[in-house]
Amino acid sequence: MWNGLAMWDGLNGADERAAFKRSANGYVFRAPRPWLIGPARHYLVDEARKDEIVDALAQIRLQRAQLVILAVGAALLGLVISINYRDHLILVAASGLALLVAFVAVARF
Repeated sequence: MWNGLAMWDGLNGADERAAFKRSANGYVFRAPRPWLIGPARHYLVDEARKDEIVDALAQIRLQRAQLVILAVGAALLGLVISINYRDHLILVAASGLALLVAFVAVARF
């Protein structure tokens, strides 16, 4: 069985320490922000819920990593294909910019 804690503990637990702060009643969980700017939501959770959240966030992180790898592969494939079509460099540049925007969106969300 895959252990989500191992995936979450990427930098000696730095991700987990940033998301969870110990309090008298359990842990204060700072949820990831859905946008680049704006306030983050905070929730009071117990030990069991903390473990569930850590596993869920590890799975999300794994899915994001897979999407980033797919986006990079698609970008490289597009670059290789575009080298053969030098007559359409403006279209290739526009497609590359769109791919970059999509890559940033995938990496962020």
